[in-house]
Amino acid sequence: MHGHYGPTGELLLRNNRDAIPDDFTRPPLPDDPGVTIGGQNPLHQAWMQGGDASTVVSRARQANIGLTVVSPLRGLMPRGRWGKGGCDAFAGNEECFEIVQGSEDLLQWCIVNPVDPRTFEQADAMLRTEKCAGLKFHPEEHCYTLDEHGEELFKFAAARNATVLVHSGDRHSAPMDYLPFADAHPEIKLILAHLGNSGDMEPGKGGGDPTHQLRAIGASRN
Repeated sequence: MHGHYGPTGELLLRNNRDAIPDDFTRPPLPDDPGVTIGGQNPLHQAWMQGGDASTVVSRARQANIGLTVVSPLRGLMPRGRWGKGGCDAFAGNEECFEIVQGSEDLLQWCIVNPVDPRTFEQADAMLRTEKCAGLKFHPEEHCYTLDEHGEELFKFAAARNATVLVHSGDRHSAPMDYLPFADAHPEIKLILAHLGNSGDMEPGKGGGDPTHQLRAIGASRN
């Protein structure tokens, strides 16, 4: 299972508008009365359950899940560009690395944020450890596009024969937009996270359609 740990509500509220490019600001969700915090619906924090790593393990055991591959919410939130008020993936990865060492129930996704070059060298080292299952790319929370950084990220992953988990189903992470990279780099195993999600995908890319991930998988050469 793929999971997160961390204090969701606190991190959502820490969003910094200066760190979020205009085209990465999410619109209000349909039942939002119109109040947003840093582009996020404040009701969202009630829908996303936070919890520390031990809480994640406890919930997983209740659901008969034996192994969870986690990434820290501190590496993904607050939403925005690193260095301008956005999250610190490097610090989150270091914290996560220490946490999973002492747990038989947890492995780690190492988050690579191309806006934070430190995470490439960090990921190279962590992939060599037994507790790192692979890499995680999140264009939405880190506020970059695949046109900007996709080739750089997937070349890095392919050179290491890595398994890659990607956020998918929002405007900068349309499942079909990952296909050119997956087809060009058969060395990697690519997981399109959030089956059925089509979040705030732009008109013409089918927002609201829950089949995007399935159709992308079906169209992949690999």
